[in-house]
Amino acid sequence: MGAEGISRLTLEGWLADPALSKLFESSFCVVASSATGEEARSATKRIPNCKNIFVTAGGSAQEPVIGWLTNVDLEAGRRANAQTA
Repeated sequence: MGAEGISRLTLEGWLADPALSKLFESSFCVVASSATGEEARSATKRIPNCKNIFVTAGGSAQEPVIGWLTNVDLEAGRRANAQTA
């Protein structure tokens, strides 16, 4: 798949694949590009074992992914903010 095809991938498409859906449904959440770090952290707490946060324009799995954060990224951001406070 070329770069053109990759740009059309959506989480919805991955979730439609039975082989991948169980893994994906239990390991990520989706937030809007306007979400704060605390909002992203809160979203991860609603899904057991959530380790990944996908960012879309409006926070929907039906939209193209424009960003990706891990739980490690969130923790690093929290620590950095705590040090500057």
